[in-house]
This record gives sequence, C-alpha cells and structure tokens, in this order.
Amino acid sequence: MRFVMKIILLLIISFLLTEPLNSQTVWEKVNPFMGQFARFQDVRCFDNLNCIGIVENTDTCCDRIVKTTDGGKTWFTHYHEKIYTDDTGMPIFPNPMYMNSIDYLSEDHIYISRSRGKLFKSTDGGITFDTIQVVESIEGKNPSGLYSLDMYDSLVGGAISNSHLYITDDGWKTSKNLSIEAEFIPDDYQIIAHSFIYSGKNQITVYFRVSKEISKNNYHVLYKGLITSINSGETWYLRDILKDFNARSVQITSLFFLDSKIGWASGQVIYDTDNGGRLTHGLVYKTYDSGITWDLIHVDETEPTFGLWDIAFYDELNGIVVGKYGKLLRTTDGGYTWFRDAFLDNYSQNMRVVQKIAFAGENPILSTFSDGLWRGTYTPSSVNESAETVNGLSLYPNPASEYITITKPSEGFEPSEGSEIKIFNTLGECVLKESIHPMTPSHRMNVESLPRGVYYLRIGNRTQMFVKM
Repeated sequence: MRFVMKIILLLIISFLLTEPLNSQTVWEKVNPFMGQFARFQDVRCFDNLNCIGIVENTDTCCDRIVKTTDGGKTWFTHYHEKIYTDDTGMPIFPNPMYMNSIDYLSEDHIYISRSRGKLFKSTDGGITFDTIQVVESIEGKNPSGLYSLDMYDSLVGGAISNSHLYITDDGWKTSKNLSIEAEFIPDDYQIIAHSFIYSGKNQITVYFRVSKEISKNNYHVLYKGLITSINSGETWYLRDILKDFNARSVQITSLFFLDSKIGWASGQVIYDTDNGGRLTHGLVYKTYDSGITWDLIHVDETEPTFGLWDIAFYDELNGIVVGKYGKLLRTTDGGYTWFRDAFLDNYSQNMRVVQKIAFAGENPILSTFSDGLWRGTYTPSSVNESAETVNGLSLYPNPASEYITITKPSEGFEPSEGSEIKIFNTLGECVLKESIHPMTPSHRMNVESLPRGVYYLRIGNRTQMFVKM
C-alpha cells in the first residue's frame, strides 16, 4: 500500500512540475527595424514600463540606445552614436567607442560602459551624456574597455577593465582599483576578475580565477568561481566551482540578485569526450545568504548544449535563463526545475547566437544578436499563481526558512479530507508530518530542519509546492 501511495504522489508531483508547460509564454517581436543584423548587447529596466537597450553597429547606421516607456510594447531610438572614420574618411569597424553593458537605475540615471576605459553617464534620463575616463592610458596605449558594469545606486557601483575591478562611491567622480586580497590567495598567484555584481551597498560578488603562469602561455589555475565580500572588500568568502566538476573547463556567465540575500548564477561546464569532441552542459547556482555560500541547484543537459549565458528573475520563484542559439528555459520554483519555454525553427535558432534577458515587471524582454527584441506575455495563471486558485490551500511565506502557515479554504473543505499534514521531497519520500484538528482554519508548521530545496505539502488529496531556503 505504501508503494502504491508513493507512486500516486510521484505522479502528482510530476503533474505539478509539468503543468507550467500548458502556460507557455507568448513571444512577440517588438523592435523597430534597424537593419538585418542589429546586434543587441544589453537591455535593462528600472520598473515595469521603462527599459533601455544598446545596439551595436548595424547595417543601417551606428551604435544607438533604444528605449521603451510602455513595458516593451513599442521602442524608439533614444540616442545615436556618431560614425567614427579614419584619416581617409572611411568608417572604422569595429566601432572604437562601442557600448556593451548598461545600468538603468531610475528615470534620470543611466550608466553605460564603453571601450577604451570610458563610461557614459546621464542624470537627465539620457537627454545628455557625460563621458568619464575611468581607466587612463598607460605608456600611450589605449586602455581596455569597461564591461560588467553594475550600480547599486546613483553613487555606488563598479565596472571591470583588463581583469581589474574599478569601484566608485561618488557616481564616478572618482574611482579606484579594488585590490582583492585574501589569505587563501598565494603571493605568487594573480587574481583575475571576469564579472561582478552588487547585492547591497557593501556587498560584492565577483566571478574570478586565481592562476599563475608556469611557462609561456601555460597557466596553473588554483581557484575559479565566486568570491564575495559583505564589508566592501575587507574580508572575502570563496566558492571554488572547479571542485564541483572533473571537466575541461567551467565558467560563470551571469549573476543576478533579486535582493540583498537571494541570488543566482548561470554558467557552463565543458567536458572532453572519448571521440575527441567536447560536451557542454549548463549550470545554475543559488545563494540565500548574500553570496557567502552558493549551492549548485541545476545542471542542464538539454539541446542545444552550449551552456547557459544570462539569467534573470521576476520574483523568488519565476525566472528565465537563456543560452546560445535560441535556448530559453523558465522556472516557477526558484530555479530548482526548468522547462523549455521557446521552440524555434533552425533559421531562428541560428540567428540567436547570443541572447540576454531582463524583466519589465512580469514581462520578460529578450534581446538577441541578430533576431531583434522580443517581449514575452504569460497567461494569467503562470506568474504569481496563488495556491488558493489551484487547490484551495494557501501557504506562506513561500519560499520559507523557519515556519510556514497553511490556511485551508473557508468553504468546500470537508473534515474527512484529512487531519494530518505531510511534507514530501521530490523523490516522493515523506520527510515531515504533523497532526491538525480537521476544523482548524490555519496551522503554523516548523520546517527549519528541512534541507534547502523543493517540497510538496499534502492535506488529504490537496497538494501545494513550496521552496525551503
């Protein structure tokens, strides 16, 4: 009998995990025509209506900033970069002043990282821009470009250039090269910063590697992964992702924090195959403590297998991660399970070599290398779907850390439906249970002992999913 009940529960769980497939996102192409090969570099939104994107050189003009004020339904050109020419008057390609990453903090404040160590800053919503030289030239050589720009607010932020992290606390009036020093980094090794993000005013997470050159173009990599400080760089916490895999290469490609505590990282791991080829899988890590610890919560092996390259979340449960060649996955449980949310023909896949994702409110905005801008619309039940709509049970908070409160429906719930609460893991194993009075309208339950993950709470024949942090 126990075996039969376990099978039934697994079927229920399977249904709950696959149910979102019935509410696929509807995608609509929304960008104005800017040439066949418009290469969108980045899109960022500061609320549910206002977003801006940057577009690399196209076959019709030059780099530009595009903007929407209606949640991505319509877009217009907000700023045109000039065409740079050489001494003969011929356009220089690639653009020596290209734009690559953007931060849109408010209606007034826009920051854009550029090549040759420069930064665009606007305090009037993009009507005018100041150009700031963050990195100076050395011995007459042009400095490297700025990338991985992230601003916590209009004053505190940073960007990376030539593997160094530059930070500011006065809106880029001044900046400094942040020296990352920790006892676990040997003196003869060099730390290389690849990307970073602010999760709080004093909280920084950096994707990095620690290595040293042992012969010409031959490096020994000691650590590779995520390093976090919650006190402006005074102390650091290391998460070495190399130890998670016996692989040729592992890489973090994107960092996203929903608030000062909860964040995700996407990436890829590359294996050598027996026939001399390579196999790539996607990765998703998650933190609940500002980046002090990171858990590997998902390894993606679905086609096309080119890793996962950008990740964003609307709330604690609903998010999207994108890969190369049109791969787009969606989660409704905080990143523990993912399902395919876009199916493309071969031509469309090939046009989407690179993709980036952002949210304008609950609407995802997808920017692509050569397939323009796309806006997603969920069916009404697929975002923030309340438990009561599904089965009459209300469960909060979700995600939960210590306690959950279960509220039964005021009508339609019979005492015969159950006087016991059971919690199951995704393997169908009962990991916690408590008795309740059949007529009790609500019940508070301690779940602090449960490991982090996805669980299913059952009363009678009613089941509700929740996430334990």
